[in-house]
Amino acid sequence: MSKIFLRLLLISFFTLLAIFLLLGLLSRIPQKEIFLLWVAALLGSVILSLMIERILIIPIIELQKAAQRIAQGDFKYRLNYSRKDELGALAKYLDVLAGDLQSKGREISEDKNEMEAILSGMVEGVIV
Repeated sequence: MSKIFLRLLLISFFTLLAIFLLLGLLSRIPQKEIFLLWVAALLGSVILSLMIERILIIPIIELQKAAQRIAQGDFKYRLNYSRKDELGALAKYLDVLAGDLQSKGREISEDKNEMEAILSGMVEGVIV
């Protein structure tokens, strides 16, 4: 469980609990049934937190891991998200960034090899 999930769980629990208690006070629910409101708030907060985790938190963690891999030089890594929202756009741009970095690295390597070949030819020409 992530820290964000636990925070969401607490926030949603206390929010739902406050709503249920306010409704209970307004409708004058007996004290025995307030316990049921606590249980309903807890279950509701768990369900709500799990839904939010699946929709937002897990994809954000995957994006974070992808960014870490790219930062460590793994430019072949791709997310291949099919989402049509902001997270999908971010994943697409991370893939584009990784591809651009990979091609730039290849260009630099080719230029380096070319320069080394030129310099080694110059040394041979000077010695002869």
